[in-house]
Amino acid sequence: MQVIVTRTEAPKTAGNFSMKTNVADTGRLTFSALLALALGNAVCTTDATAPIAPATPVIERVVERGPHHKEIETTREVLDKEGKLVTKVARYILLQNGLHYQNEQGEWVESQELIQAHPDGATAIHGPHKVIFSSHLLDERGTVDILTPDGKRIRASVLGLAWTDTRTGKMEWIALAKDTVGVIQPPNRVVYASAFDGIEAELQYTYRTGSLEADVILRASPRLPEGIDPANARLQVVTEFLEVPEHKVDSFLLREEINPAVRAALAQPDFADAIIDFGAMQLMAGEAFALPGEHGEAAAAGPRVPVGKEWLQAEDRLLLIESVEYPAIREQLQRLPEQELRAEAGIRKPKGWLIARSGSTERAPMQVASAPQSNAGVAIDWIAVYSTATWTFLSSYTYKIASAVTISSSTTIQHGAILKFTTTTFGGANGSLTVSGNLTSPSLAYPRAFLTHVCDSTVGEPLDTAPFEGNKYPHAILLYNMTANATLDRVEIRHASTGVLVYTGLSQTIRRCLWRSCTTGISAYGTTVYLDDLFMCDVTNPTSGGTFVGADTEITTDCPGSPPQITVHPVDQTKSVGQSATFTVTATGWGLNYQWFFNGASIPGATGSSYTRSNVQHTHAGQYWVLMANDFGFTKSVVANLTV
Repeated sequence: MQVIVTRTEAPKTAGNFSMKTNVADTGRLTFSALLALALGNAVCTTDATAPIAPATPVIERVVERGPHHKEIETTREVLDKEGKLVTKVARYILLQNGLHYQNEQGEWVESQELIQAHPDGATAIHGPHKVIFSSHLLDERGTVDILTPDGKRIRASVLGLAWTDTRTGKMEWIALAKDTVGVIQPPNRVVYASAFDGIEAELQYTYRTGSLEADVILRASPRLPEGIDPANARLQVVTEFLEVPEHKVDSFLLREEINPAVRAALAQPDFADAIIDFGAMQLMAGEAFALPGEHGEAAAAGPRVPVGKEWLQAEDRLLLIESVEYPAIREQLQRLPEQELRAEAGIRKPKGWLIARSGSTERAPMQVASAPQSNAGVAIDWIAVYSTATWTFLSSYTYKIASAVTISSSTTIQHGAILKFTTTTFGGANGSLTVSGNLTSPSLAYPRAFLTHVCDSTVGEPLDTAPFEGNKYPHAILLYNMTANATLDRVEIRHASTGVLVYTGLSQTIRRCLWRSCTTGISAYGTTVYLDDLFMCDVTNPTSGGTFVGADTEITTDCPGSPPQITVHPVDQTKSVGQSATFTVTATGWGLNYQWFFNGASIPGATGSSYTRSNVQHTHAGQYWVLMANDFGFTKSVVANLTV
């Protein structure tokens, strides 16, 4: 067994190391790992060929492609510590849903996030899923016509916006969609401005390699109807699906009302979501969130919150009801101007979900327009995702997460895997990871897996030479509708706006994890999260929403980066035969592990801060010392002599 000790970041002290082992998980450093360290068998290296400053451009070569990834070999000349040019060859994996699609020859072709004009409106055809966007919002054939990667067809049109009172279960329309003309905002967006007859709002579709996202963007705050308690109100977007293939609906609770009295008083006490599975594509996690205006006004007030989905069969029609609990989005909405009372707003407000279809037959190529200056808004979205069902993040590999990656069934994160997330402005491809189903976290004590920013060069392969300027990626990992009570274990999350999001009805466990320089550590919605042995440093909001249970969570502004520091060493002792001798050590540091030694051999089971030798005999006389280790290195105590 080999233990490799490698420097992972610019040292704050001379001994700033992290440890990698290939030993089995015992919750602490194993006997063999500690023994190797104690006997000096560890290989301490600072990697003499590590890049100091780039000397030439990086040459990249794709060595493997798949539907959602490509493995890239990089070659660069760098300066070693002696100032000499050396060649460094490394690899990383770019992970992005729908990164490639197969052409007619069966070859993998890189997808393009591109929408182009078409005689009937606009199309996106350079990816695994194809989309036709109608020139008119109320096209009788549907606003969007999707051909999925497995050849299935989905057509849909938005109907309008509504309120629902959860006390009575009754709904009331806010505004209905009107027949506005769409425009292309290059390269990958279609916008239908002034899309509703009773409120200032637009409908926006964004085509990505692995998804189609639909956003209703409110530029004004809708008025609550008289008689609705704000605590019981839900803001809803209603979309009709005109054609769908065979599908499965997996419904689950985002929030369950557990107060019996409150539950009895409400017609709709729980808040539910659903995954609608069409095969290769699924309707997955939607969110509501604030958007800043052109000059930054009303910027992102409050957290992003989940959108609950209901798949409603009404007579011969199929509706998607997207709901946001008003208390969760109230702060964001109140920063917008209030909805104006328009004369036409009350003209078409039928009762119930089934409004008459009003289809347009006008068609024309869609015009290209630059994005206009916009006011602040609140977006409510649904997203059709081309996901990968399973994925394993391998130990010691570096992954570049260049978009919102979704893994829909089973995710494994091995020890030492390094995930790096990209950031960009709104409309670009921010890196994030959504997992659904089963999650397997690192099983080995060291090293942890890392989830960090693409510009973080302190771990893994360097992917971006630009300096890190503090722009955080949206979230590291979203636990969404987990089929088993998931445990996120032994990961370190850096530079995320939100480290972990939890949108699932089942309780989750997060243990032995570390956060550095994040805005929010863990954000949950309507579920219980059990916490165990967590460390958060430079985190503005440790937790948000949900119910958090547990102990051993330390929050500090000082990020750990040093090996254990011993403040009290074990001392010499003289004992008579039959007496007991207790050796004790006191130290500071995060994630401390202990192993005591006697005359150079480890003592089985002696893995605490003290060790007691009971019923002392002459054969027990000798040298006692303790080896302490954490994720940043190890420290050996002075030798304490036992005289019998």
